[in-house]
Amino acid sequence: EALYPDPDAVVRAADLLRSAQFPVIVSGREVNPYGGAESLGEIAELLGAPVFSDLFASHSPVTFPSFHPHFSGFFAEDEKYPKDYDVFWSAGGTMFTAAGATAEPIVPRTVKVIHTSIDSSELGRTYPADVPMMARVDLAAKAVLDELRRRPPAASAVADRRRATERYARERRQALDDQARRVWNASPISIERLSSELNRVIDPGAIVVTELISEEQASDPYFELNHGAPGRRHFTTGGGCLGWGVANAIGAK
Repeated sequence: EALYPDPDAVVRAADLLRSAQFPVIVSGREVNPYGGAESLGEIAELLGAPVFSDLFASHSPVTFPSFHPHFSGFFAEDEKYPKDYDVFWSAGGTMFTAAGATAEPIVPRTVKVIHTSIDSSELGRTYPADVPMMARVDLAAKAVLDELRRRPPAASAVADRRRATERYARERRQALDDQARRVWNASPISIERLSSELNRVIDPGAIVVTELISEEQASDPYFELNHGAPGRRHFTTGGGCLGWGVANAIGAK
């Protein structure tokens, strides 16, 4: 059923995003069943913001187009990525399903947090949310996008952020390509080559189920995933167990 966001929460979220110096967006697992990737992509382009997949340890599916010029990989994957962002939006994510306690908060406490989820038990459970938004992620993203279109951020700030975001995404993709070339002729076959070869031959509208657990972090970046018709949809498990892949693939199909 439709679960629309509170209009006041939409305005508050849009205000935080439009006034942010460095906003980041995480496209979480709820984008898979409900959609919203297209709206999140438009928001990212409007803000010049990066879009990440959820924390790798959560084993969430990749729910945002993986070759989009703003897509920046798994959140908190790159230790060198700038940590001076001031607004964080978990759009349908968990915040966070991690393997254990971290020495420091994954999102700094000084950062303003927007958290959208249909699961009320997740909102504010681990990270205080400045804007908790219990809603379907597709409806929330569309509402925030409409609000930002009415009151867009300053063009000069967006242009600088967009250049930096797109440069990082290009450099990340280049590093992945370089890594694949380095191990291309390895025996047994490397996960990078296997994923690249599969990406080349599987149907553009295929359902991709990855039951790889530890190797998923290396394999997923080589699949061109794009939620929604006719793009490929990605499924995985949040449990971190083995043996579910074939049944999941049959059920997903």
